[in-house]
Amino acid sequence: MDQPNIEIMAKVKSYLELYSVNLRDAQYANILNSVNEYLENKCIHKVIIDSIDITPDSSQTIYYCEKCYKTFNNLKCNVTDKLL
Repeated sequence: MDQPNIEIMAKVKSYLELYSVNLRDAQYANILNSVNEYLENKCIHKVIIDSIDITPDSSQTIYYCEKCYKTFNNLKCNVTDKLL
């Protein structure tokens, strides 16, 4: 299922996070929290398994949603997470 609203909100989140945490006021933080809640509630997560280099000799497996970019601690996500 295509979710263009999720793509837009994920971009909004990335732009909002560019502003320094130290400079955000309560209203700004509330807007960012609302975007995060929207993504959490509306995204039908499509989890991607990837690997990132930690050192030249070691890597770490990561799990993230390809739509909203939420990260997961491991492949066993919460039951409430909507997965494809």
